[in-house]
Amino acid sequence: MNDRQISDEFYIEEHATLYALIAKKAIELCGDPGFAAVEEATKLYGLERGGRMAKRALRDGKELTMMNYTQYSEWTDTRGESAGAIESYNPDYITITTRCGWCEAWKKHNLLDYGKIYCQFIDEYLVKGFNPENQLIISKTLSAGDELCHFCWAGASFRNEADYDRDPQGKEGNGRAKHKGFSLSYRASPLRFQPKTHLCAW
Repeated sequence: MNDRQISDEFYIEEHATLYALIAKKAIELCGDPGFAAVEEATKLYGLERGGRMAKRALRDGKELTMMNYTQYSEWTDTRGESAGAIESYNPDYITITTRCGWCEAWKKHNLLDYGKIYCQFIDEYLVKGFNPENQLIISKTLSAGDELCHFCWAGASFRNEADYDRDPQGKEGNGRAKHKGFSLSYRASPLRFQPKTHLCAW
């Protein structure tokens, strides 16, 4: 099976469920050390992905600002399993998520208590991996029981939708296309490929 076939088969529900099952088993077997291992692995995973995004931005001659962070996403939900909106373009760029494929999967499989660990750390550490000086302010998350996820990308500001959609290279209409070569099959890796994978030894 090639990468494209894996990507087609392995989507949000599979990723979310795999993550939560690994977290569940680590915590059941090891208690607090298991939770600490899951937390640390998730942080490391976010830092790794954010670092890859930073390398692509630097390759294009871009500064590691929050505005440029929003232009270098690694993955897009092409199936529309999540839904949200842009609440504000300025003075700060603010997004909301009203339906989350990951959260729905955790609820479906009764794994929300374990899956929500992912939400507690992943986006913050993606931003830190891109540039530790950038700040993402998360005031609400669906997995914590809120009615939506509310993210304020501090320091990012756009004049309007057209400005937001501008490509990092200065071309229109391709601003979200920096995720080439990335799939959820790789996204499943936080607890699998990190060093110190012996969870209960922590």
